[in-house]
Amino acid sequence: MIDDLLWILKTPSLVGVDDDKVISGVDWLNAAERISSVEPVIGNPTSTRLGLYYENLVSSLINKQIQPIELKRNIQVIENLITIGEYDFLGRVDAYDFHLECAIKFYLCVGDGGQLSDFIGPNRRDRLAIKYQRMRDHQLQLSETSAGQATCKALNIHPTKKIMLLQGYLFYHLDQAASTLQLAAEINPLHQKGWWIRQNEYRKLSDQFSYAVLQKPYWLSPRPEKLASYHEFIKGICHYDRPQLICRFDKITGNEVDRGFIVPILW
Repeated sequence: MIDDLLWILKTPSLVGVDDDKVISGVDWLNAAERISSVEPVIGNPTSTRLGLYYENLVSSLINKQIQPIELKRNIQVIENLITIGEYDFLGRVDAYDFHLECAIKFYLCVGDGGQLSDFIGPNRRDRLAIKYQRMRDHQLQLSETSAGQATCKALNIHPTKKIMLLQGYLFYHLDQAASTLQLAAEINPLHQKGWWIRQNEYRKLSDQFSYAVLQKPYWLSPRPEKLASYHEFIKGICHYDRPQLICRFDKITGNEVDRGFIVPILW
């Protein structure tokens, strides 16, 4: 899990922060420069839920990197017996109180990338445009609402810094060169990139690599149990009934070369 903790510290945000009241979570976590002290303190995950695993990693990093005086997590905001939102993290350091929202996301580009709506998740109901808007305009604005302020008051935490941590990958069709696209202004040019193809396009892959299918929640830094040759790998592609995240590895060094999604023909 050390690799996954370091992945969070080293991986650029998917989107830029266009609000001068919101701080980039990657910059914030790295500002303390305590990277050498990072340790795997969360144990083995008991769930395959990637979002929960990522949130546990972020919690570990906040405690190690920022060393808050106080840290609260997953605090529901309730108004008139109705939950109107939830703080991912509320905390306090010597100089200020903070509110952090985080998410790990993987989106496939199905257009020209010129707008956030071109990016959809393996589960097609998940959309980058919707997630970004919700984080920016709803989740990070909770402390501006009367119910959100009441919740903070009850905890005696009054955030003056808002922090957004949205990481992951954007995947472009293997025939589509991301570097040639005029991407939506909100997208961080330094974001992590991958490729995607449909099942019937498997011949676009190459036998110069070794292959592995990544299993949740280990979608950050790959730890495959076994690498397959190209010919071993393609035998299973026809059986995929849902999108699969694939890593390609250098046959000699064993290092990851790139990664991508293979999706069903009718995805």
